[in-house]
Amino acid sequence: MLYLIVYTTNCDDNFISFRQIRFMNEIKTKYKQWAVLSSNAFIIGSSDDVKEIRNQFLPFIGVNDKLFITKIMNPAAWTGYSKRFGEWVKNSYNAAQITYSIEDNEIKI
Repeated sequence: MLYLIVYTTNCDDNFISFRQIRFMNEIKTKYKQWAVLSSNAFIIGSSDDVKEIRNQFLPFIGVNDKLFITKIMNPAAWTGYSKRFGEWVKNSYNAAQITYSIEDNEIKI
């Protein structure tokens, strides 16, 4: 399955905190399938459920930080990302066995 992860620290928006960097490195280490959407948003591929994924990251989350994880099962659309990102999304949907069609940077389920 594919999951969207949004992690927000309680630090200044213009500063990428040590916790954000550590969180990003943990994603890159734990998951073979991952993509960075922004400094605080990621897509991962995992067979774990949302609670298991959340619990894996709890040691990296600060007291006032926020973490949101949801399974991606809906259509997707994007702009401003590389062709490589689009290919990653397409390949990830294939790996997750999600039936879709793709046109102009849009996934239709």
